[in-house]
Amino acid sequence: MIAVLVSLLAGCGDDEGSPGARSPSGATELRLELDADGPGPEVSRAQPLVCGGEAEVPTCARVDELPADPAAPVPPDAACTEIYGGPDTFRVQGTLDGESIDATFTRQNGCEIERFDAWLPILRELFPSYRPGASLAPS
Repeated sequence: MIAVLVSLLAGCGDDEGSPGARSPSGATELRLELDADGPGPEVSRAQPLVCGGEAEVPTCARVDELPADPAAPVPPDAACTEIYGGPDTFRVQGTLDGESIDATFTRQNGCEIERFDAWLPILRELFPSYRPGASLAPS
């Protein structure tokens, strides 16, 4: 009886929010636009990312590490720490695993920083000189 219960429980669980939980159902073709200082004087930079073909780049492996819904907005009733991570913003547009995506990310509070940081490994590979919150550092 206990063995049956243990085996049933082992099959339960929801990995939707864990990295790699998405199952690729199509190609990924993204445009990521990073503005490291938000409304500051630095010009935003954009990079394409195409995965799912013969010319796949190493950064595509990082796409598989994203949460199940990497563009999900913070729920309106979420309790977020009031930590400011800097004026950094980025926007991702295109197709992710065959699904349309158009989302903007900020570092305005703890919840938004968490959303932003899910993409950080990809941003670091596409924009090697980028340092999150660097515009907050004293000159």
